[in-house]
Amino acid sequence: MPIPARNSARSVLVTPLLNAVLSRVRPAETGMASGVLSTGQQIGGSGGVAVVGVIFYGTLGRGGHRNASAYGHALTASLVLSLALAVAVSVLVSLLPPTGQEPRRPPGLRRSADAAPIRRG
Repeated sequence: MPIPARNSARSVLVTPLLNAVLSRVRPAETGMASGVLSTGQQIGGSGGVAVVGVIFYGTLGRGGHRNASAYGHALTASLVLSLALAVAVSVLVSLLPPTGQEPRRPPGLRRSADAAPIRRG
């Protein structure tokens, strides 16, 4: 899979995944959950780069820098791993329960549509 296509596919997956995760959080804890999610993304991203790098350089081998076709083989192996991980995450996200319900609110907290308008002037 070409790199631009892979990045486009990844960007299509990220937004629904973030929405699925944050839709299950109470509004009072949204900021905290967003911070934890962002930290998890950073750790997962750095771990993913490390794993893909290990696969790439492990497939390339010691003498790979002398053989141009070895780079293509190593790239293919690392992209297959990336694709397999993307499919696995897609399957796991599809197994999440539906989010047809509104999140619970703490007592006394009104929806923004019910709140009184702010007067400026």
